[in-house]
Amino acid sequence: MVQPADIKIETDRLQYMFCWQQRHLRFIYNRQLETSTGFQSGWKHGPASQPDYTLERAAPLEIRHQGELIWREPPFVLDAKYYLSGNDPAITHEPVKKLLGDMTLIGAQTGVLFFPQIAEPIGSHPMTRVIRQSGAQYSPAGDTGKHIHLYHLEPTMPHELLQQRLSSTLDLALTCLPEPACRGIWLDPDTINASQSNHTAATILCPKPHIGPNVFDLVNIDTDCLKNPHLCHVIGQPIVPPFIIRATDAANTSGKMHRESISRTGPRLPSNTVARWNSNSSGVSICLASNSTNSARLASPWEPSSTPMIRET
Repeated sequence: MVQPADIKIETDRLQYMFCWQQRHLRFIYNRQLETSTGFQSGWKHGPASQPDYTLERAAPLEIRHQGELIWREPPFVLDAKYYLSGNDPAITHEPVKKLLGDMTLIGAQTGVLFFPQIAEPIGSHPMTRVIRQSGAQYSPAGDTGKHIHLYHLEPTMPHELLQQRLSSTLDLALTCLPEPACRGIWLDPDTINASQSNHTAATILCPKPHIGPNVFDLVNIDTDCLKNPHLCHVIGQPIVPPFIIRATDAANTSGKMHRESISRTGPRLPSNTVARWNSNSSGVSICLASNSTNSARLASPWEPSSTPMIRET
């Protein structure tokens, strides 16, 4: 339900707040390149217009460091077109090209176009089709491509069906607005490849689903994690950089590595493990001692040690 106090009207600008599935969102009609938090374009000499309709969080996520904007969560883009002549799919081509350009300018990955003159969706699908890259040709892993969902909407359609398709649009918007979290994964330096080369400054694979599917950076644990705001978007969160648990015992002499899931509060270790914290200028380490025949080690994968330890690098 939208209340009068949730609506704000200005020249060339209309916006209102609403709640959908316990998430507070803002709908904006805006003809200028400015959003609720003062959008800063990442383009030089680019056009000053943006998509007419966008959805964003009530408080869009921003990553700033010492006042500098590093990243801003792009909005979910919508538009609607009606033409007196033409047939599907030809009538969709120009609006799709325009929306792709608008999405590129603001870094948006997903958009929606409403048409009254396109085909009905097949079966129970709420949308007629999705325009996206086919994936048949190579593209870099970080180049996730853009998706435009085409919906058939018209004023004369049954009210229940209209509500169903608009609800589907809002559900889609929610899936496109995840929050930043550390998902870093160590690259194993023991890897053997055909080039016989594994020397790289990058030690961590850092996925960034808050920017888009399959978006990731290769970062350095010593210089980037929780230090470089251009590559690490979780600076300030009460976490430690990614680390590895390697466990070995008499039955595991072949050197097989076991991966342990790590909760936000830390790794799950045997109940009879004793931890001793050591703090010095080079960081913090935890030495572990256990009465069991197993030993657990948390450390950089290329730093062998006779003493099991947890080490923050």
